[in-house]
Amino acid sequence: MNYDYVILDNIALDTINYKINDHIQLFQTKKSNKTILLAYRDYVGFENNIALFLRCLQIAIPKISIRLGSEYKPPKESMYEILKNSTGHVMNRYDSPSRDTVDYRSHTINKEDLDSIKRTFEIVVSHNKNMILNEENEFKSNRWGYAYQQYLTACAANTIQDSVLHLITGLETLLVKGSGLLTYKVALNASLILEETEDKREKVFEVIKKMYNLRSKVVHGEVKEMSKQLAASSTYDNYYELKCILSRILVKIYNISEDKVFDRIKTIIFKSPKF
Repeated sequence: MNYDYVILDNIALDTINYKINDHIQLFQTKKSNKTILLAYRDYVGFENNIALFLRCLQIAIPKISIRLGSEYKPPKESMYEILKNSTGHVMNRYDSPSRDTVDYRSHTINKEDLDSIKRTFEIVVSHNKNMILNEENEFKSNRWGYAYQQYLTACAANTIQDSVLHLITGLETLLVKGSGLLTYKVALNASLILEETEDKREKVFEVIKKMYNLRSKVVHGEVKEMSKQLAASSTYDNYYELKCILSRILVKIYNISEDKVFDRIKTIIFKSPKF
């Protein structure tokens, strides 16, 4: 074959196919609402790297847990076998025998999504190119790169409680300098970066506070309270909102220096109306 491919089990298209660039295309399967992610081997570079494009989709479509469909007895060298552990189902309660604890939500890609996906892929490719350049001149880690890795690790987690630990670590990395009042600082700074209206900022603030509360139960081993919180009907919605918050911030502040990010947050706070 002169191409590589994987099947995206819970992603559909609103048309027959979408072209991402000269090397990657998405095709709607004929018999089901699944998508074939296909990359041609006519080029050696990041722009036709399926693994990187899957990471792009995880960031650009944060409100689902992307699942890869398995072929019948896929060969060990297939892209499915290589990438299957980087994403998959996410559960809210690993200790329950009920299938209701597993999330099966899906997404249909449309033209509006396409611009966001292409922009996100440019960021992912750029980041990986920068990593190669940095390695040649002694790699230097940064907040964005660490938060990006935390996000990807969260996407590979099988349970909400594990995933939330990484998502909040990513947010703390991007939004906090020093220690103390972490919940408040992260919630406030995220709301200021992402939203312009009071209502929307308050929504971001409250989601982060709720997920910090869950994180606290997980970290301190409060199993009964953790299980109660995970069983709540709003758990998945809040979890995916948290993913969305981190993914949006990653895209919005890419290539902006850490000092500029914190200076801008400080400026917004100081320009607030008087009491």
